[in-house]
Amino acid sequence: MFSNKIITIGDSLFISAFSIIAVFCILLMVSYMIDLTVKFLSPRKKPVQGDKLVARSSNAAAGAAESGVDPVVVAIVASAIDSFEKDKKHRIVSIK
Repeated sequence: MFSNKIITIGDSLFISAFSIIAVFCILLMVSYMIDLTVKFLSPRKKPVQGDKLVARSSNAAAGAAESGVDPVVVAIVASAIDSFEKDKKHRIVSIK
């Protein structure tokens, strides 16, 4: 069943490196396939006008200030949302 060939350290390193590279290539292909599936199956977003975004943002900041939320927390959340937005159609200048 098993051969009597002695496996050297070099052989074992080659087998390990080949296996690791094969696994990462397969994982990379799976990742790209998931990205393509999401791209093709996700619904198209309608473009949002900038005026509506500004109005919503100012109302949200005013509502947070009235409800007693710390302005620092509002600034952190607003900057996090701004940094992760992909289309960059607006920019947060102030939360006041």
